Amino acid sequence: MTKPNVSHPPNTAADADAVAAQERLVALCGEVFAGSLGRRDQHAKAAAYVKGLLGEGRKSMEQIGWETLGEQWQGIQNFISDCEWDANPAWDAISARLAATIEPDVIVIDEEGDPKSGYDSVGVARQRCGRLGKVESCQVVVSVHMSGLRGSGMVGSQLLMPEEWTCDPARRAKARVPAALVHETPVQIATRLLAHQRSLGYGYLVALGDIAYGRSSDLRMSLEADAQPYVMQVQSDTRVRPANEHVRHLPPQTSKGARRVSDWEYARAPVSVRKLARRHRAEFEDVNWENPDVTTPHAGKHTSRFAAIPVRPAMEQYEDAYAKQGVDTPLNTLLIEWPNGNKDAVRYWLCSMPPDTTLGRLVELAKRRYRVEQDYHELKGEMGLDKFQGRLYNGFAHHVVGCAAAQLFLALERVSRHWREAWREYVGPRCSYSIATVRRFVHKALTTLGTPSAGGGSATNGGFATSAHSRAGPPPHSAAQIA
Repeated sequence: MTKPNVSHPPNTAADADAVAAQERLVALCGEVFAGSLGRRDQHAKAAAYVKGLLGEGRKSMEQIGWETLGEQWQGIQNFISDCEWDANPAWDAISARLAATIEPDVIVIDEEGDPKSGYDSVGVARQRCGRLGKVESCQVVVSVHMSGLRGSGMVGSQLLMPEEWTCDPARRAKARVPAALVHETPVQIATRLLAHQRSLGYGYLVALGDIAYGRSSDLRMSLEADAQPYVMQVQSDTRVRPANEHVRHLPPQTSKGARRVSDWEYARAPVSVRKLARRHRAEFEDVNWENPDVTTPHAGKHTSRFAAIPVRPAMEQYEDAYAKQGVDTPLNTLLIEWPNGNKDAVRYWLCSMPPDTTLGRLVELAKRRYRVEQDYHELKGEMGLDKFQGRLYNGFAHHVVGCAAAQLFLALERVSRHWREAWREYVGPRCSYSIATVRRFVHKALTTLGTPSAGGGSATNGGFATSAHSRAGPPPHSAAQIA
């Protein structure tokens, strides 16, 4: 491949677009990693890694280092795996920039398991893998995502550390697992990640979660304590009390002692949400909704039958916790989906939204949770989230935040419409405008004028300089030799 000549200012529209794209990438990486990195060369390597994640081919540290830094390719591996820099400030910066760009109205909690083997690979153990639907050797990441009508993106994550890891000092030391990190369940991690987002000022966003999180009374009570609205999917056997049947009283005084608030008794037993759906079968109505930000025009349009019923959750742990405070359990809305032709309802959600929230809005919020699946598809297919080959805890954490920064850059490019005209000219006005499409044009621009320079580059080329080895293939070393 002929080395491009960038010794002179760009003189074509394509060169100008390429320079502008590279300048935007360097500026965004400087903003995202400002609180995590202190040195100029570290910022250049961060930009190089994010650029590599936006490229084609293998997303390994070796390949990215060779394609972006040439002879200095090992600097990428050292920066990602060996350097001790804190990813948390970068996550906060990603949250702030994404919130300002996509105008989010929901925050989604989810987890992703990637099948992986290797005794020394951090966090890998036999545990439930949602991707496979069974217990398998895998890595599990719990993450939070912001979503709005203009896009979505990951804004926080935590690697799940199984007990067999946290209780083994030798494995912890070899993988450089922080001493303060203890074993937590996915629900505990999710509760902490959502609490951190509330501390950043995003408690107004509606929290969404699937059954794995919706069935947790502790998680929902944490959200209720901080007045954060939620729409959480629950199981069909979840017990509730219809609002119009919620009558309680204190039992008669006995000789055993004074009556306590926790001795409240209810006039009627709770009922499962499945039985409640059958009672209200005549109240279901057709609702249309459209999932935003889909890759194919009109693919996000759906119709099904729904009903919304005022209830109070009646799980034993949940009721006991509120009884000890001397207050009733909060009034929720039970959202039920019962498609035409089905013998029974198929999905149930508990919603803490205001009572005047329309049925259409509840449906749109409940279905928005599935946008996180597209996020993971983009992070894996376009940014190589599941392609990390290192074994160290810090390396994995740095890789994930790098993928989130790359996804953020594409979301900004998409919202700012920098590439929309070029894409329309390529395939016509009724095309999709997906993250994959934007990455294709961004990648072409980022490889037009070279690769990030270790010293940060100059203002004329956006911090990028050419390399004789750019796109020339990996160095003559195996992954085992550089591990």
